[in-house]
Amino acid sequence: MKRIAFTVFVAALCGITLHAADAPVPSKTNPIRVLIVDGESGGPYHVWPLTAAVLKKELEEAGIFRVTVATSPLFGEDFSTFQPDFSSYQAVVLNYDAPDWPAGLRTQLEQYVKSGGGLVVVHAADNAFPSWTAFNQMTGIGGWRDRSEKAGPLW
Repeated sequence: MKRIAFTVFVAALCGITLHAADAPVPSKTNPIRVLIVDGESGGPYHVWPLTAAVLKKELEEAGIFRVTVATSPLFGEDFSTFQPDFSSYQAVVLNYDAPDWPAGLRTQLEQYVKSGGGLVVVHAADNAFPSWTAFNQMTGIGGWRDRSEKAGPLW
């Protein structure tokens, strides 16, 4: 049931309506392009690459997604070469709670979402980027790390 819910949620986020007569039906030949962004260092409480592999498998087994995983550098490493092309995907699944991103990368994600790109924030990924105002607005919730009600409702 969780797999079905996750798959339907990602598909719905991408604007896929399986009931609309004129909507292209996603399939193996017309897949929904999804980028999973994870990080190898995300605190001691999750193994992000393992979670990303499970998410990728779940989506791909649905038969309507083409999934790419982009793993960020470790904390303290150079982020200059970590430049995922968000615009190449219909949805970005953020499976990430690691180092803050450089301003340019944050701006790219903001523009992607403003342009209609889908963003799915999985589980503890809502903990990421506590001082990034636009991220807090995109997720709509507060979490940990000194967030207040200004970041969104605390769950």
